[in-house]
Amino acid sequence: MNTTIRIVDHREELAPVFYELNAEWLREMFRIEPYDQRQLSNPQKEIVDRGGDVLYAEMNDRAVGTVALVYVSPHRFELTKLAVARGARNQGVGEALVRATLRRAKQKGARDVVLITHKDQAAAVRLYERIGFVRKNVTIPSSAQVERSSGGITMVFDFNEDFF
Repeated sequence: MNTTIRIVDHREELAPVFYELNAEWLREMFRIEPYDQRQLSNPQKEIVDRGGDVLYAEMNDRAVGTVALVYVSPHRFELTKLAVARGARNQGVGEALVRATLRRAKQKGARDVVLITHKDQAAAVRLYERIGFVRKNVTIPSSAQVERSSGGITMVFDFNEDFF
């Protein structure tokens, strides 16, 4: 099945999708912590209004994935809350979202994009490495706010490298 993936910006009517897709994987692997709850409950206020973005992947006019780009500093953003609906996995949705997020970060003046993922999320780690993220010890503000970061891997995409 070759379905086109369309990336769209956050709209208030998509906020429940952001919540539900992320809540699904957080409940499966960890738990929804207070920091997550704030972001998931109000992505406009907690992410977009603070200089970040939330993007969605649509297939057949249905949102099947989402990702957040959180403002950290004038030249650094954090990629977080990447989630793809179970039925849309392994179809390129996650990769399309990450690449769109990197393009958006570059437009916003980012020199790099950081993320934290968990060692148990092997598919995510492979995706990030394939796109060009490298493992690097960096401080990510959100990591101090969630317990799951203790098993985390920090990664950086540096725009000084070749950008697709």
